Amino acid sequence: MLRFPDFYTRMHAAGVTDTLGACLILIGLMFCSTGFGVTIKLILILVFLLVSSATSTHALAKSALTKGVQPLLAKKEKDHYSAD
Repeated sequence: MLRFPDFYTRMHAAGVTDTLGACLILIGLMFCSTGFGVTIKLILILVFLLVSSATSTHALAKSALTKGVQPLLAKKEKDHYSAD
């Protein structure tokens, strides 16, 4: 996490890792569950987790941008891929 250059890349890495880890655990629990009702509940938890994780990461990024935390690309004076 400390190797990433700015707040937004660190937040993205943490959000993806958190979501993927929880999803894999829930999928593993689905394979181990014995009843159909338990599997349905785990699927609902999985859907809620996917929606809420993406929404919270977006809200955090938007509030950071509102408070003035600039992405690393905005700090560079000239883009290497620009035409001029």
